[in-house]
Amino acid sequence: MNLYCRSILLAAILFSVFTGVAQKRSAVNHDRPQKIVRSEFDKLVDTSIVLLKNKKLSDISDTEHINIMMCLNTMFLAHDHFSGKPIYKGGRYDRLVDVIREKDYTGGITRVYQYSYNRGMGYYFPKLDIELYGTPHLYACFSVEEDFIPRQNAVELFNKYKQVIEWKKEVIVDNPTPIFGDINGDGKEDCIISYVMTSKAGGNAIVGHDAIIYVNTGTSMKMTGSFPSFNFCYTLHHIKNQVIYATEYECQPPYNTVSQERKFSYAEGEIKLIN
Repeated sequence: MNLYCRSILLAAILFSVFTGVAQKRSAVNHDRPQKIVRSEFDKLVDTSIVLLKNKKLSDISDTEHINIMMCLNTMFLAHDHFSGKPIYKGGRYDRLVDVIREKDYTGGITRVYQYSYNRGMGYYFPKLDIELYGTPHLYACFSVEEDFIPRQNAVELFNKYKQVIEWKKEVIVDNPTPIFGDINGDGKEDCIISYVMTSKAGGNAIVGHDAIIYVNTGTSMKMTGSFPSFNFCYTLHHIKNQVIYATEYECQPPYNTVSQERKFSYAEGEIKLIN
């Protein structure tokens, strides 16, 4: 084969390789990280540790290597905005770093896959279409969000709103009591937090009461309103089959004389009195 033919063949090979890589990369938005919740990220870190301890690098699948590299990139780049300290430090995260060093992962993986250098002199692996270290594009990292815990989220939101109530109404919010259950029939756990208000001047006389409604959107709790005014005082105690159960009591000290059970429903964004 003469020099001209060799040149043509080499050019064709390079064109097919880089075109294939470009097509593969174009299927991924390199400016957008993959969203994941903290518990899922931790599971991937734990799985990575087990794989690296028990398997040769060549026996670990492509997908598993991608997850390992994305975990490493995420841990490497994530630092607290104020202190500058690594976010993923200690425990499982340190164990992954230790096994990476023991395994000489960086040196070993470059013998398993062909690579080139990325920004910041890290690595890019065309077969995997993934980067490792350096300054990887966002697609090579996870955007880790804290797990959504409905009960915790609702209480956190109320604690912030409580300050607004006390400032606007010049009262003290007392005895906030959350109840949990599905109020709109979507199968998700919602929350209602009832509370009483007492005077800042002192004493234990109740000057008002209310209940704030938090509906579960699936990713967060959303405050959708509060209970309307009724001509009786009540204490909410549980939710069952979209019915909100309460106990009515006399609106005067000592506030412990129960008169009857009350039931409410939540429909079209509003609380309705059933009985």
